[in-house]
Amino acid sequence: SSEHLLSLINDILQYAKLEAGQLRMDVRDVPLHPVLAELEMLVGPQLQARQLTYRYAGCAEALVARADRERLVQVLLNLLT
Repeated sequence: SSEHLLSLINDILQYAKLEAGQLRMDVRDVPLHPVLAELEMLVGPQLQARQLTYRYAGCAEALVARADRERLVQVLLNLLT
């Protein structure tokens, strides 16, 4: 819960930076396997509280996305929550 709250606060701060034109992106190749595995840890407690399950079955280690890693995690987390 505390991590989720901190994430929401960071989202608000990032939005303020975006509005002010001060948001910087660090776009690079981001391996998707560790990002998707991390999401399970982030949303797991919320899902358990609602008696839902999320199972990440894995993806090819070579699969990457060209993105800012922090923004990618933020988008995927928003989709899951």
